[in-house]
Amino acid sequence: MKKSISTRTWAQGLGVFILGAIVAAPLQSQGWRQPTGSAQAASVTSGGVTSASASATLPSGGGVEKADEGSVSVAGLLTTGGATAVTSGSSSPERLGVQGVATAANVNILNGRITAARVIAISTATDERNRVTLDGEGTGSTGLVIDGVAYGESVAPNTRVDLPGAGYVVLNEQVRGKGRGASLTVRAIHVYLTGGGEVIVASVTSGNGS
Repeated sequence: MKKSISTRTWAQGLGVFILGAIVAAPLQSQGWRQPTGSAQAASVTSGGVTSASASATLPSGGGVEKADEGSVSVAGLLTTGGATAVTSGSSSPERLGVQGVATAANVNILNGRITAARVIAISTATDERNRVTLDGEGTGSTGLVIDGVAYGESVAPNTRVDLPGAGYVVLNEQVRGKGRGASLTVRAIHVYLTGGGEVIVASVTSGNGS
């Protein structure tokens, strides 16, 4: 059920304090500006087939969309406990704001090579009077261990860790969109498998149109 809530307040309710935006760029035009966003708790691509869990897409024109899933299981690749995805946004002639939040608990990737008690990704986009700000503040993991090595709750954007014999993983992956609009996609954990395929835990995109 949709309801009106403050996106940053909702994220803080998850135990995350989101700082002010850290990237700014001028807009080229306002005529096409609109809130766009999506959130997904987990997805696995193997053998050309993608399985996605707890996915939410921002309604055209803004609003709130949420998806929950009790657990995720793809044999040998990924298991999680509760998974949630929320995307919300609104716009007016003076201001546009979009935020996506995706979380997953008790994450286990590649039969224990990557584990975490909790994973969260956050992407925020704000457009105020021709100034766009994008940030992924608050993205991170609790109890993250990769091949026996423990990592802190937050790591630098686009931190790569090799997985010998399996591929590699990018933590706090952040990718800016291309096109007329501005957008930021944040993936808390993105595993690139040798020979093709991928595992993504907590992925969100927020923007001001495309």
